[in-house]
Amino acid sequence: MYGTTTASKALISNTGYRHVSPAVNVNSGANIQVWTVPFSVLRNHTNQSQHLSTGERDQAARMLSPTATRDYCLSRSFLRSVLAAQMSCSPIDVDIRYSTYGKPFVLNGPAFNLSHCKRALAVAVANSGFAGQLGLDVETRITDPNCLHLAEKCFTLLERRQLSTFQTRVAQQNAFTRGWTRKEAVVKAFGTGLRSSLGSFDVSLQKGRKPSKDGRYTDQQSLLLASELEGISIENCKLYDLGSILNCELSLAVVNDISAGVNTVQIRHVDEKQLLKLTEFYHV
Repeated sequence: MYGTTTASKALISNTGYRHVSPAVNVNSGANIQVWTVPFSVLRNHTNQSQHLSTGERDQAARMLSPTATRDYCLSRSFLRSVLAAQMSCSPIDVDIRYSTYGKPFVLNGPAFNLSHCKRALAVAVANSGFAGQLGLDVETRITDPNCLHLAEKCFTLLERRQLSTFQTRVAQQNAFTRGWTRKEAVVKAFGTGLRSSLGSFDVSLQKGRKPSKDGRYTDQQSLLLASELEGISIENCKLYDLGSILNCELSLAVVNDISAGVNTVQIRHVDEKQLLKLTEFYHV
């Protein structure tokens, strides 16, 4: 089990973030931090590949464009810095592995998930006592005028009926993006990605509730309506609308034992100053 060193406590404090202490009560819910950062902020930093593994560097070399290579390195560097702060180790020592279906996980580390779109990166990390799964997705809002047609291919009947109730094209596009982001978050938590049937569960397309005054989200805001996925139910899977960043929708799915208690989710928006403190600490 990993703990909190004086150095990592200082790092979290200096960036304005509270370290999530290891859970003591196995029946307590998850405490999840979701870090978001614009690529426009990440791209101001150099030495993106310093703490990457050999496999990650090989993957970066196979990217089809310099921009894709740069953003992949930036994403992995930021992910490793966040996980290292949680685990009290160096970013290069974070042992990231992959499941049969390609879902990343940390050996002897916290549950996490990441997602990115053209504008932003998001990373979700749970406290060390959490034994469940996380699924995070961020998507740029679509502008396709045929979103009703798109919904025929990936939404359930209930979701298509919800979509048809939105009166304007923009409202339908926004609702479609919310729905798609939420469905992706669920299948990423399930662990098999889009190999899972998108038609086997229903999500709400309505706007999510706003967080509490301290910026936290609770289980009462879950947006999963029904599920026929094996191991996924409205009792053990909580789905949260985490709002938007740079015109992108952000959703998180948390799968945990139904007796585990209430989850707490908090967003950490990273700006240039906070990123500098994080990367300077590890000399990234």
